[in-house]
Amino acid sequence: MKHSKTEIALLTISVVFVVVMLIVPLVSVLTNSLAEGWDFYVQALTTPYVLSALRLTLIATVAAVIVNTIVGLGAAWAISKFDFRGKHFLTTLIDIPFSISPVIAGLAFIMTFGRMGWIGQWIEVLNDYWGTDIQIVFAVPGVILATIFVTFPFVFREIIPVLSTNAAGRFSSASPCRRSNGPCSTASSSVRPGRWANSVPSAPCRNCAARPLRCPWKSTPSTNRGRPMPLRRPLPYRHCSSY
Repeated sequence: MKHSKTEIALLTISVVFVVVMLIVPLVSVLTNSLAEGWDFYVQALTTPYVLSALRLTLIATVAAVIVNTIVGLGAAWAISKFDFRGKHFLTTLIDIPFSISPVIAGLAFIMTFGRMGWIGQWIEVLNDYWGTDIQIVFAVPGVILATIFVTFPFVFREIIPVLSTNAAGRFSSASPCRRSNGPCSTASSSVRPGRWANSVPSAPCRNCAARPLRCPWKSTPSTNRGRPMPLRRPLPYRHCSSY
């Protein structure tokens, strides 16, 4: 199979980019970390600074997973199941971390929860009044907030397709074809018979093994005040979910 020069050039650029931006840094980190030997590497992992960093990472990860699961599931359920004002604005607001650099997000947290921030000033007042030492920036709460801010859109975007797929499956299972365990009919039981007195059943659904349809009302010409009424033309093939 021959490939064009454009395909070869694009493939080469992609491979070079992955190697330079991903593989080379990983190899460099592993090489430098094991340069002094395996024993030195294991000893470095047991230092107080590394253990503290690992503990902080574990705490922030667990807290972010819990918050993102609860809030992300609720937001995804509301957006995928209901229509309300501000729905598109909420979706855009949730996608903001995708369009903002983590550096800008960190600066925003500092300007909001720092000592000069408008929330940080109230925190300082509460600390002076209650004699506490509550800190958001440069502390564990700040790391947890930053982790939640960065990872929340991923949870939200992964849950919405699942909820949409389940809703489509329930709609298909509620179609007249599956409710009656038979072929698709031209009308449901909620339609008055007089409206369909002169209709003929449509062509069978392709998912019903092309069985003949059962029309609950007349399929022969009828008269309306002595005038003959022509038969309607059969409808084309339609899927069950379209009913």
